[in-house]
Amino acid sequence: VPYDDTTYECFCDPGYYDDGGGNCVLNTGESCDNPIYLSGAGLVESTLDGLEDITESWCTESGSPDRFYYFDLIEDTYVSLVVWPAQDDSDGGVEYDGGAEYDGGPGLQDWSPVLDVRTDCEEYYSELDCVYAWNNYGTVLSAGTYYIVVGSAGGEPGGYGMIYDL
Repeated sequence: VPYDDTTYECFCDPGYYDDGGGNCVLNTGESCDNPIYLSGAGLVESTLDGLEDITESWCTESGSPDRFYYFDLIEDTYVSLVVWPAQDDSDGGVEYDGGAEYDGGPGLQDWSPVLDVRTDCEEYYSELDCVYAWNNYGTVLSAGTYYIVVGSAGGEPGGYGMIYDL
């Protein structure tokens, strides 16, 4: 959008941020400044490894690393979210099997991800709910912008999968 004959202001699509040099860069979800944009329905496969403790939550230990997401609703909408720990596979990689039942058996990481739904990314007191692994967050939310913070119940990092339907 031109200000005058020589100056332009750039706008990035949802899920991207302006790096200050006129480039739109994909959000990494490492802070509230660059949460990952979600829309529709889908599966996220990610990790908390290497991330920092950015914000507090009612259901995570102090020091828990965080990954941030956001979504916009234009009308009252039923929202469904489920998060679970990734399963180590025999090749040393990670398997994201949302259909597997948690039985505490071998192969599952010794940690539990949680998801926190809030109206203000940085303020834990704006939490609408905090849901532990394998539990469904399902409710009707009013039009607006919402944030999901994925953290760890015990403070340890690890891989996770999350299904969303917005």
